[in-house]
Amino acid sequence: MPKEPFARIIPKPKPKTPFSVNSLFYFAVLLVIISIGSFFFLKSEISSLGERKGELERQIIELEGEEEKELEEEILGWQGKIKVFKKIFEEHKISSNFFSLLESSCQSKVQLTRLNLATEDGRVSLEGKTESFQSLGEQLLIFRENEKMENLILSNISLDREGKVNFSLTFFLLSEVFKR
Repeated sequence: MPKEPFARIIPKPKPKTPFSVNSLFYFAVLLVIISIGSFFFLKSEISSLGERKGELERQIIELEGEEEKELEEEILGWQGKIKVFKKIFEEHKISSNFFSLLESSCQSKVQLTRLNLATEDGRVSLEGKTESFQSLGEQLLIFRENEKMENLILSNISLDREGKVNFSLTFFLLSEVFKR
């Protein structure tokens, strides 16, 4: 009988795997488990950070919107003030221009004693005195030739005790006299 068939029936001892192979296997399994755990952990962290990023972006947009509203309100306030100032500046009449005009138009023999200037309508009332009717006539001619003066009205002509001619003169100035 052959001895071989019985040899197959007898169990042989299992060869033992070396410790290094076992430790490498368990280490690989451990790495796979850590990798899978890390994957799910990092996936949830990415998701939560994405939500937080979206929330922060919404807060930034809200804050920027509030800042923009505040800046817009401030700008509109300044714009209103500038419009008011512009209107005041445009409507401002420079009465000192009239004095330059009067200085260049008055004769040296004429002495002005009273002046009333209404810049709203450009009405000027003058009272004065001069040495003679001739110098008064010359003064009237100078005023009539001035293009910025119109509607000259001479009134209240009289002689005083000293022989000087007293007079009142009313006229209107063009509005351009009071502008810059």
